[in-house]
Amino acid sequence: MADTVEADYLAHVTERHLRDWYRERDLLPGGLESVIGADSTLADRVLHDTGLIDRS
Repeated sequence: MADTVEADYLAHVTERHLRDWYRERDLLPGGLESVIGADSTLADRVLHDTGLIDRS
């Protein structure tokens, strides 16, 4: 039942809805989230996320 309700709702979500909801760099406060750049590598992320390097 929930899948049907969700599918019906999603069928009405338009590109305009998504554009209205989008907020660039709308991150949680306190540094809980970060943007991963397109040029970031897995090694970069591991080193940054473990605190071994600081790329901020």
